Amino acid sequence: MSVRYPILFLLGLGLLVSSAQADLWVCPQEDGTELYSNQKIDDRCRPMAPPQSLQRTPSAPKSTGESKAGSQTLQIPKREALPKSSAAFSGSIIQIVRAGQRAPNGNGIFSRFDLPWELGTPGNQPRSLTKDGKVIFVAQLTGAPFGNNQAICAGSADSVTEIVRLGQPAPDGNGMLASFDGTSIDNQGSGLVAFISTLRDTNRSFRDDKGVFLAGDGRLVQIARGNNPIPDGNGVFSSFNGLSLNGKGEVAFA
Repeated sequence: MSVRYPILFLLGLGLLVSSAQADLWVCPQEDGTELYSNQKIDDRCRPMAPPQSLQRTPSAPKSTGESKAGSQTLQIPKREALPKSSAAFSGSIIQIVRAGQRAPNGNGIFSRFDLPWELGTPGNQPRSLTKDGKVIFVAQLTGAPFGNNQAICAGSADSVTEIVRLGQPAPDGNGMLASFDGTSIDNQGSGLVAFISTLRDTNRSFRDDKGVFLAGDGRLVQIARGNNPIPDGNGVFSSFNGLSLNGKGEVAFA
């Protein structure tokens, strides 16, 4: 019996281009989907069409400073240059982490990987790649006690760092992290992750077992907590559903 081990990879754009130019086949399936293969599996397969070449368009004439009726000049902002050293654009597949690899602090062994729910995006779509080429992921671990066997980590071609783990005490000492219920990452590369968590062993049971936290650089900060007064004093927090972290480390939540 074969055994499959999950591996988290980072795929460079250069590889996508070179693969499209290889001898690839498109094979229609019974359910209406298409399977892409480097071999002709059956007679229904057809060669993949080569990508169309890009045509260079003439440059717009330089503005002379004179006003002409019916014409406008649009200023298009320059895109920031991508870091040349980033593994994400090196044109190769980079292994970030692999099942069977020991956790950075030695407590457990990686067994499964998931992309965190990004609460600040439409449909809570995962947004796990930072600007400096790090991958944010949620890892399941074996060999660690139940309730301490899941962690949010950051990985690159050089290292894997644990950002926060279930079972950590809340900063105020009231309870321990029991689940990650959604995240928001700073994709500028600061290594900060905001998340909503359910906690166990709290003082007021379900009244104070939800919180919003900010983790990174070895620190865990409590942003808001169930049963704590809201800023104007008119009521207390009871639940948290939306979350967004900006590049300044500021957390918006609802």
